[in-house]
Order: sequence, then C-alpha cells, then structure tokens
Amino acid sequence: MHLNRQNSSAQISTVKISSEYEYKLIVINFSSDDKQKKEKRRNIIDQNLFSFFSDSLLEKFSIQREKKNKMAPTIRTIERYRGHQKYSVDFFGDDVVVTVTETPLVIRRWIQDVIFYHRRSRSRSRRPLLVGVGVYWTPAGYHSDSDDSPPASNYYPPAETLQLCVGKRCIIIQLSYCNRVPLALRRFLTNPQTTFVGVWNPQDARRLERSRHQLEIGRLLDVKDYVRDSAGRSLSRRSFEEIVEECMGYPGVTVVQEISMSDWGVDYLSLDQVLLASVDAYVSFKLGVRARLWQV
Repeated sequence: MHLNRQNSSAQISTVKISSEYEYKLIVINFSSDDKQKKEKRRNIIDQNLFSFFSDSLLEKFSIQREKKNKMAPTIRTIERYRGHQKYSVDFFGDDVVVTVTETPLVIRRWIQDVIFYHRRSRSRSRRPLLVGVGVYWTPAGYHSDSDDSPPASNYYPPAETLQLCVGKRCIIIQLSYCNRVPLALRRFLTNPQTTFVGVWNPQDARRLERSRHQLEIGRLLDVKDYVRDSAGRSLSRRSFEEIVEECMGYPGVTVVQEISMSDWGVDYLSLDQVLLASVDAYVSFKLGVRARLWQV
C-alpha cells in the first residue's frame, strides 16, 4: 500500500489484544489538503488500513489459537535399559527428559547432575534450588481380589513412586523396587536450603514416610496455596487443570483418574503413567518458579 507523504504526518500507536498479541496502527494526519480531498483520502486509507490489519490480525490470531489448542503433552521412548528407562516428554514445546529407575547409581547421578547445573546457573540467577515433587501410590483395595491384599478399610497405601523435577530434568523413582535408596537422595530431600513444591499434595509427606524406605522430605509446599488468578483471587480450591490453565495458559492438562488411581507398583510403568507423573512434577516446578516460592 502506497501513501503520499506530502503534507501529512504519521503517528504509530499500539493495540494490545492480549499478552501475546500486539500490533502497530498508523494514524495519518493531513495538514494542507482541502476538506473534500482530505475526507476522500482519509476514507480510502482508513478502509485499506482496516482491511490490512484486521485480515492479518485475525489470520495470525486464528493460526496461533488453533496451534495452541492442538498441542498437548506427548511422550516418546529414548532408551530402555535393565536398570532405567529414558523418555522425552513434549509439554507444549518444552522438551523434558524423564528418567524412570529403581537403581541407586542412576538416582545418585541424577542428583549430582541437578546440583552441578544448579550451582553453575546460580552464579547468574542466585536463586535457591526449587524442586517439583509428585508422589503416586496404588489405591487401597485395588488388589482386593487377591488373597494377600490388605483390608482396604484400615490400610494406608505407601508411596510407590517419587518423581522429582528441576528445570527440564525429571526422575521417577520406583520406590517399591529399590533394594535401597542412596544416601544422596535422603540428604537431597532433607536439605533445608531446598524448596520442594507440588500441587494438591497434603498426603505426599506421609506417604513417603510409610514407603518401604521411610523417606523424609523437608520444606514441602503446595503451589495451590500461593498462586492467584489474573484478578488476584486465590486458586487454593481450584483443580489441577484449572490452575494450569489459569497460570500457564494451557487448557486440558488434567490428572486422569483412571491413570492416577492405577497400579503404581508394577515393574514397568506404562507410557500414560510416565507421562502423568512427569507432567505433574514439571508443572509443579514451573508453577513454583512462577510464584517464586523459594522466597516464602
């Protein structure tokens, strides 16, 4: 579109549709044309501008909205070994590497790597270590048809898995299959300088204490008690899905009951279980960073 710059001036203003979409509008001011020519030219330009900006704006907004709605967390296997498996979880464009293991050596190495990279990055950010946490257990009565199954009425299931996440590194520890847990894990979980965060986690600490290895965890916070919506209202009574959509802008990220209430004591976790557990821990980490919970 060509504009005659003679006897005119232009001002640029910003139109903000949302936090993601911001466009420039040009306002033309004429100074010396007669009234009839000025109005005629202004009408032509206004129509062209409206057509140009509205078409491109709607097209771009529609593409972005369609793209966002189609995206959902996915998982693929990277490698499988006797003592551990590695997966890649795509969480709306974030590539999260997930390790599933019961092997003490693998657990120790994961912790060492996390501490090493945190210390290296802390020289720039100076942020204390924050860890996303999730715990899963097999519901009481799940194996009620088994002869050796404990009575559901007076049985408090222990933690079967412990998932930890720092940055884009997650680990799912199969506590039921660990012959022992490394001392590095116990020290990591009880470090007073580290903040652990989860979502809807009031039972996690007790489940860990009742696990085979009687694990203790230090400063464990529930993200839902600290995050707020755009109007400043507490989200403490909102579901996991609602919190994720409100705070992160991703709809439909939910804890599927069929998976969360499944058997977490199996030898090999299903892809659905790994995906759910890793997303749980990763979201907890991201929300904890967003809310700066290391300052609480």
